Amino acid sequence: MINYRKYTENDLDYIVSKQNLLSLHHQQYDKEYYKQSANSKQEFKNYILKRISADDFNVIIAESNEGIIGYVMGWIKSRPPIYDIKKIGYLSNIFVDKEIRNAGVGKNLFTELEKWFKDKGVNYIEIKSDARNNDTIKKFRNYGFENLSISFYKKIRQ
Repeated sequence: MINYRKYTENDLDYIVSKQNLLSLHHQQYDKEYYKQSANSKQEFKNYILKRISADDFNVIIAESNEGIIGYVMGWIKSRPPIYDIKKIGYLSNIFVDKEIRNAGVGKNLFTELEKWFKDKGVNYIEIKSDARNNDTIKKFRNYGFENLSISFYKKIRQ
């Protein structure tokens, strides 16, 4: 049986280690752009510790009898005041251990975060993905996401 729960400080080492794997995965698309800082693990841990009790930030843990098997992280973002819709949900990371992928855990994690956003009065959820990450794009389309915008980047220094 898999349980879904709000994260605690005890979950930080798992979250940080999996965030590191996500960062390494993205380096296949652009090694320089996605290169982690020398102290990235501690910086990420500090970032979460600062937000751990914030009302607009959430990490949901998926846990089996063997321990943690995945997580999803999101927060509520304010939009510029020119828009009628003032806040949106932002899904930052979703990770499921390799051994249990494609068993519905990722979808369930997303559904739990979506419920949290709804409870917070959020009507839209946004996520960004590298345009070359076809697997992620396909999964999020299956979750009901549609294309919204295109982000571009350009290296301006050598």
